[in-house]
Amino acid sequence: VRLVAGSTVEAIGTLRDPDPDCLAGRAVTLQHRPAGGSAWSPAATVATGGQGGFGPADLAPMHSGEIRAVVAAENRDGVTCVGGTSAPAPVIVAAAATIDPPAPVEAFRCRVLVLRVAPAKPGTTVRLQARSATGVWRTLATRTLGPGSSARVRRCFGGWAAIGTRTYRAWWPGGDRLNEPGLGAPTRLAVVKAKWMRTI
Repeated sequence: VRLVAGSTVEAIGTLRDPDPDCLAGRAVTLQHRPAGGSAWSPAATVATGGQGGFGPADLAPMHSGEIRAVVAAENRDGVTCVGGTSAPAPVIVAAAATIDPPAPVEAFRCRVLVLRVAPAKPGTTVRLQARSATGVWRTLATRTLGPGSSARVRRCFGGWAAIGTRTYRAWWPGGDRLNEPGLGAPTRLAVVKAKWMRTI
């Protein structure tokens, strides 16, 4: 499974038990272990239905790793319902690279674009890219992420030719053990006429 940090993935499964009385109402703990780690952490708890099915449960892992389902043994009216642990399922998480939605800017003025990466990757670099009229993306600036995992890029728009819509995206090219590189969704910035231009 592949997803972007901050988005969700649905976990669905079925509990198998030779005793049909042990299928319904069992608590299933879904656990996540980050890549390279040894400890499992609970991500969600769901209950099984009449046939042992459970989910969908929305999980939002921020790091690549593995997900598994764990069911504890329990006694029901003298009947021992066995517990068990599923085989781990891999999950790959790309970092989320975003640009704060910018307000429109007047021609002959500047706007600061704020780029962010999640999970936090301070000290690594993020890039601001712009899409040309032919659809080609090119890098305009490279910045180092600060302690808050954000960076600022100032863009200025001079002349009548600047009026229109600009399309940008953030790109975190790093990639590490916990997250794949992140490529953000397009963000649009409207460059509008300055007040004096509207009177001409």
